[in-house]
Amino acid sequence: MGKGSFMQQLIRWREEGRISALDARFGSFLAERSGNETLGLLGAVTSHLRSQGHVCLDPRLPPEDLPGLELESAWAAIQTLDSRWLGRSTDHWHPLVLDEGRLYLGRLHRAECRIAERILAWSRMPNRPAPDREDMERLFPEPDPGSLQQALAAVVAMLRPCTLITGGPGTGKTTTVLRILALHLRQRPELAIRLLAPTGKAAARLTESLQQGRSRLRLPGFDPARIPDRVSTVHRFLGLGRGRPRYHRHRPAPVDLVVLDEASMIDLETMQRLLDALPKHAGLILLGDPDQLASVEAGSVLADLVAPARDAAFTRATRETIAEAGLPVEHLEDGDVLDDGLVRLTHSHRFPSERGIGKLAAAVRHGDAEWACLQEIARSNPEIELLEWRGDKLPSDAFDGFLEALDSARHADVEAALEALADARVLCALRRGPAGVEILNATLAERLGRADDRHAHGRPILVTRNAAALGVYNGDMGVLWESAERSNHGRPRLHACFLSESGNLRRLPLPELPEHEPAYAITVHKSQGSEYDRILLVLPPEPHPLVTRELIYTALTRARTSVRILATPASWNEGVTRRTQRASGLADRLRRPTS
Repeated sequence: MGKGSFMQQLIRWREEGRISALDARFGSFLAERSGNETLGLLGAVTSHLRSQGHVCLDPRLPPEDLPGLELESAWAAIQTLDSRWLGRSTDHWHPLVLDEGRLYLGRLHRAECRIAERILAWSRMPNRPAPDREDMERLFPEPDPGSLQQALAAVVAMLRPCTLITGGPGTGKTTTVLRILALHLRQRPELAIRLLAPTGKAAARLTESLQQGRSRLRLPGFDPARIPDRVSTVHRFLGLGRGRPRYHRHRPAPVDLVVLDEASMIDLETMQRLLDALPKHAGLILLGDPDQLASVEAGSVLADLVAPARDAAFTRATRETIAEAGLPVEHLEDGDVLDDGLVRLTHSHRFPSERGIGKLAAAVRHGDAEWACLQEIARSNPEIELLEWRGDKLPSDAFDGFLEALDSARHADVEAALEALADARVLCALRRGPAGVEILNATLAERLGRADDRHAHGRPILVTRNAAALGVYNGDMGVLWESAERSNHGRPRLHACFLSESGNLRRLPLPELPEHEPAYAITVHKSQGSEYDRILLVLPPEPHPLVTRELIYTALTRARTSVRILATPASWNEGVTRRTQRASGLADRLRRPTS
């Protein structure tokens, strides 16, 4: 391929929207420095795949995920290529790395390898001391299946330095970790514990849950107030976004145990930074639902960590300790060291699996929720309501019952306005189009009489850029609120108001507010880590590749009491059938030494 045709290829892909300007520049840089245009094309495609959430270019990706590249000949051409721009090991840094049949950006390859190394090192460690049997009986007295699962998770989390506790909403992940922390502090009162979450919303929700749960904890001789309830975002904890991180592999954090909630939202590089910042003796507990949407950034770390491990399988030593703690082991199978760190909670206390939201969410998760099934569930469960598009026109009753909840300005104080925004939310799969956030936000603002004022009093907002110095981050939601102060023009001053992770009110003058957008409607991705009493899920009238089973499941499980769905048979059926597939080698790296 001549230089002219190479550049024309990049330009054509860029003009067609198949790659970004950054992807094209990276490909051009590689081709120029390496003298190999095929490497340049593959570099541009690998960069593009990272922006789509993939960790690497895997030849097994479906052709529609690649921007028109003739992969077979290009892939063959680099297999024997000798270039300092293409590495094949972790010994030195390279812009691209070819490893086990996958092509990586150098920094993502390093992140994947470091995560695998730390997880495998943890898996080879011996078991830690078991919890006191009497304490277990006091904390988990109920003999029902849900309580037994939680008790099993507690024992495993005491034994293993790295534990994955997975489960859907209402399965008791937070309740379980609260009791785990009590058991840890009972053994080691001086234990330094940090509680983390991916976003400010998730941190605030975990803080509230822990505060409520502590008041119900009963363990003789133990003060529940010793359990920390202050939750930080991972970015704040590590000090990311302010130059050199506060904690890193050469300056580990002063911590003995870290609990990370909503772990499905953590991307590959952030997880690597977190693990690098933990001292060798520290333990980690990951809480999350691997069936939810993965991170917006590259990677599906929680799903990759869960994939190699079998449920209800443990090594002989761990099974014996579980039995000594008084738990039944007859249903547990023989496993290996990777199996030892996983416990799945399947019994939902919030969503009974035989009805309503729980029944629909389970059907979606298993891919058994086609349109006819959805209609049947909606007919027999009043908490599920189904609306259908007529062409690309919104049904007249689509927002009934939601407008009042979104009208924050009707409240007397900002605290009440922020609380009301947790009552109902419009969730969208897309940003653009008739079912997208942009159009629906404009429509809702118009319905509320605020279409002409982007800085109206009571307008809900979503921050879209991190501003670490101001204490607000991408994904934080707040409301614009007039204060008693007056501007030089005699008008009330407008502030952006947020609830902090500790539940306190934070006010920012409007000129200091980072980039933001209206939040009458938000994407399903932005809703992760939040819960609402009611949701309206808006899927596009036509099928779309971004509408997947994981997206629909995530949206449904944001609701506590009721769900309204606006879709068409075609967009719903293709959505529940399509799975999110992200190219990654992490699960295989974990399997390899134990296979």
